Amino acid sequence: MLAVKKIVQFVTLLCVGSALALSGCGGGADATGETVFIYVLNAYPGSSKVTLYGPTGKVASGLPYGQRTEEAILVDRNTNSDEFLLLIDGAPTTIEFQKQLFSLYPQETATMVITRRSGEEEAEISLFRNTRTFSPTCVVTFTNALALENEFMTDELLSYAYQTEWNIADQNFYVASKETEAETRCGPTRIRQEDIDIRKLVIDGVNNDPWFYPVQGDEANSYGLRWAVRDEDPRRPGEKISMGLHLGGAVQAMRDSEEFVECMSAAVSVVQEETEADPEDSAQTEQCPEPLDGKYLKYPDQVVWDELAVAECHKDIQYAGFPVTPGAGQEVMSFTQPHRPADGKFVCGYPVRVRTPIQDLIFQNRDSGVPNYIDNLGGFVQVNIEYPISEQHYFVLFGRPVNPFVSQWNTGATSVAFDGGNGEFPYPGDIVPSY
Repeated sequence: MLAVKKIVQFVTLLCVGSALALSGCGGGADATGETVFIYVLNAYPGSSKVTLYGPTGKVASGLPYGQRTEEAILVDRNTNSDEFLLLIDGAPTTIEFQKQLFSLYPQETATMVITRRSGEEEAEISLFRNTRTFSPTCVVTFTNALALENEFMTDELLSYAYQTEWNIADQNFYVASKETEAETRCGPTRIRQEDIDIRKLVIDGVNNDPWFYPVQGDEANSYGLRWAVRDEDPRRPGEKISMGLHLGGAVQAMRDSEEFVECMSAAVSVVQEETEADPEDSAQTEQCPEPLDGKYLKYPDQVVWDELAVAECHKDIQYAGFPVTPGAGQEVMSFTQPHRPADGKFVCGYPVRVRTPIQDLIFQNRDSGVPNYIDNLGGFVQVNIEYPISEQHYFVLFGRPVNPFVSQWNTGATSVAFDGGNGEFPYPGDIVPSY
């Protein structure tokens, strides 16, 4: 199982005042001592531009909606270290808020995201630390910075809490060759051809449409990837659509190969356990017959299948997923990911698409070229995530639910959404203080 981390209210602040954003002056502070470096992303769709003042003076000036400052701004935290003032174009009031910059280490770099207004003089701001590692691991973090709350959703059937589906064409967890034998207490037996044929429909579906939800694993802070149930799309005859996402993070999906074999192993037993053994004779019960099919116990001579239990193995089951909620109680979900070869090097990440339960409330309808586009309706928000190993990668969905934006960056200073000029992490320009 891979690791997952759920962080509730991840450095998310309720701010009092008004809203604007950063541009690029640091007030002449020295890049040593009590200084930190801050990128700013204007993710609030109610603003054409924002201006932000911090402890050192103006941090950003007239930063347009949807943009991030090209460079990290140097901020001195020696005076008024936690005081910020946000100005939003067209807003009659300013927004004052506090940000504990001393939670960062000296000269650390972070990204501040202006998410939404939660009142006339309140806003929500998130801070993401741009941590680095020399370990060959990959971590991706998803957050929901849409400028809304989940209030007033009809009959509690709908939600703007999203989950991601990952596209993994070379997956190895739904594989027919792994589903040929079950295990009994006396050794392996072949899974019947009729069950292999039924299961082949699932394997073919997976290979034709390899999109998977992260779901909670058996161990704490772990996850697996599961293929959700598909259903006919009445708008596109002959095509199926993933329909397994439910409220509360529930995902209706098919067992992967390992779980299927475990289920089938529980559904088969040795014949003598059913017919010959005396329940009071433990020695006889422990006896095992010699396999009649090479190394395998033979059906129906030596094993018997519980047909009701087998039928359950072919059904979908419910898993717990990882919903990412918007608003003041927003949750940030972080996942470790394996590296993979690409163009002669190792990289991390997969294409992902954004899904909401019951109905897809987050979508694109401006571009008919988006995946799964339906005429006059729209299609999935689908983004390719690819980042270097030894990095933490951030995926921030922001704006409105229809035609939202996604900003991506990682600690290697690679900004997918906004090219170039992002400096180095954690010290812009390789400024390393002397102690």
